Amino acid sequence: MPALLSVHLFGGMRAVDAAARPVLPRARKTRALLAVLAMHAPRPVLRTELIALLWSRREPEQARGSLRQALHELQTELGPLAASLLHADRRDLALSERGLWTDVATLSRAGAPQAVVLALHRPLLLADLAGVDPALDVWIAGEARRLARVAHGLARAALDPAMPVEATIAAAEHLVAQDPTDAAAWAALIAALARSGDAAAAVAAERRRRDALAPRAPGATGPAVPAGAAPPARGADSAPAGAFLAASAALARARAALPTTGLATTGLAATGLATTDPAARQAGRFSEAPAAFAPTDDVPADLLPADPAPGADEGTPPGAGEPAPSSAACSPTRATWIGAATARGLRIGVIGLRTLAGAGEATALAAGLSEELVAALARFRGISCIPLGLVGGAMGGEAARWDRADLDFLLDGMIQASGELVRVNMRLLDFAAGGEVVWSTRFDRPLQNLFALQDEIAGETVARLESRLLLWEERRGRAAADPTARRLLRAALPGLLRLDRAAFAHAGVLLDSSRRLDPGNASVHAWLAHWHLFAVGQGWAEDPTGAAQQVRSLADAAVALDPEDARGLALAAHVRGFVDRDAAAAEPMHARVADANPNLPLGWALSGLNEAYLGRHDEAIRRAGMARKLSPQDPLRYFFDMALAVPHLLSGDDAAAVRVGHAAIAANPGFSSAYKTQLAALGNLGRREEAGAIRARLLELEPGFSVGQALERSPIQSADGRARYAEGLRRGGLD
Repeated sequence: MPALLSVHLFGGMRAVDAAARPVLPRARKTRALLAVLAMHAPRPVLRTELIALLWSRREPEQARGSLRQALHELQTELGPLAASLLHADRRDLALSERGLWTDVATLSRAGAPQAVVLALHRPLLLADLAGVDPALDVWIAGEARRLARVAHGLARAALDPAMPVEATIAAAEHLVAQDPTDAAAWAALIAALARSGDAAAAVAAERRRRDALAPRAPGATGPAVPAGAAPPARGADSAPAGAFLAASAALARARAALPTTGLATTGLAATGLATTDPAARQAGRFSEAPAAFAPTDDVPADLLPADPAPGADEGTPPGAGEPAPSSAACSPTRATWIGAATARGLRIGVIGLRTLAGAGEATALAAGLSEELVAALARFRGISCIPLGLVGGAMGGEAARWDRADLDFLLDGMIQASGELVRVNMRLLDFAAGGEVVWSTRFDRPLQNLFALQDEIAGETVARLESRLLLWEERRGRAAADPTARRLLRAALPGLLRLDRAAFAHAGVLLDSSRRLDPGNASVHAWLAHWHLFAVGQGWAEDPTGAAQQVRSLADAAVALDPEDARGLALAAHVRGFVDRDAAAAEPMHARVADANPNLPLGWALSGLNEAYLGRHDEAIRRAGMARKLSPQDPLRYFFDMALAVPHLLSGDDAAAVRVGHAAIAANPGFSSAYKTQLAALGNLGRREEAGAIRARLLELEPGFSVGQALERSPIQSADGRARYAEGLRRGGLD
């Protein structure tokens, strides 16, 4: 039975109820109150102690009033849960442990499986609460160190060869993530992976060991562990001799078990994109041979993964590979222990927006917009947002501090006001390129509703940045020596989004390999679900039913791993509406997407399609338009245009459908769904010559596509809508 309230404290803070609905307070002080109570649960916390942690710089009477206000906000946010979980009296506050789950409590709970426990631990604790109060920063840092010691002890105990192999793999991965020079952990990891039957992962772990130790001074580490080699002398940095001997023998067996050629195709069979047919190879179609995929500049050849060992249990992936990314904010005041996280998402520093002297109301907008940018970026998975807390600060004087924060990018901006108008210039600096400005945008808006303006500009800024950041990272080359699950994910995205069939198939292999390396990463599952969804929509799946089931299971897994992963939620909702033909059941799931991340353009596009399936075309047009507004140059803009064309077509506005459909086709000529809507709209308009060209291209992309197939796949609910779609296709010349 799910807990009444689940609170995640590692990384960025998250809180959900039993139905996985977010219940995290918006105000950071109120969020911090919940965090402190959850960390102490079920023990009560004195009100005076809470005041000392959260309002240490306020006068006592003012601080007591602030605590009362935060408590009221927490009770309001928890709703009915407050009565059963939250205890409050004049002296102290407490959360009941009955019905409460926290990842921190699980870490210390006796009897919990080590693999599960260690998967929960992250180097960062309550990262989005940095800077709330200096006293709280000190307390969080101390708790983080204490929990790190607990996790380290559990991991060391799990290296025992008598422990289950899954526990040893998880423990060793945890230890090498914290200390890449931990020779004992590397030896245990290699031996455990070989024992599990995953020969490819064992050999890959040995390569990772060598890469991790390579930067050290000459003589600080020996060569790779060869078969039959004598163990090195034991020292502070050495593994026990027995562990090295076991790893040596296991690695030799693993190398012997590896196939000489081939690509992993786990989970791809349902799409028909992986085949061993020799004729298909000769025709340049998809095969298991690496050469058949012809990697592009966007997909480096060195990312091609090896096959798992024959007979390996592909349902038990080879360890986490790297910690799941924190999506929340953290602070350079804790940079010393933040830097210990060796595998992480992109790190973006957000500096306080600057204003021109005498800008008046723009100053208030600058402070509020800076906070909104941090909050909005924190909702995206795979991005760590660092609030630098400098309002109008000089860039040069902060360089050393930013270096300690280990930033990839810096987001800053300038606000100008003139009368009733405000201009906001935003720019992104790439630290790997010496501070080069790699992106900029400008907003000119009326200075009226300050809160609405902050939400609007922050939402559009982060939506435009998110997809570009993932694509830019691979091209920047910072991960060239980091063959991890995250790098495989980044390398897959260009091929997935471009929809070139060969690159798309290669992207599927990379995504599936990423999932096997990091089975606890919700984002990987969500992107792989996205890949299978496009395979169905493009007509590239030999078994559409099997591919649809892959979409369903992967999207559900993404939601289970991270109930607030908006991309996973959006795809799970789309499965209900598009694959299961149950748009009504998808409706509340789409509402959850908007709660989890209102700035995810894909979420708006998919919910717009769902509204069109239900016949609510005006709302569908609004939602699809929101996706386009949030990210006008998005790599998925062609999909957003198609999502806008559908309600125009079904509502009878064929001319508008043609205009938008033309933009979708121009943006991505390989996207077959756009041709279907375009053909129906042109057919209804009687524009036969144009329809003929569209029909010919559609049949190149999906040979044999027919009106019957279109109706069979269509989730349109109303009989009138289905009839209008079918008649347009027929009048466009489709059989």
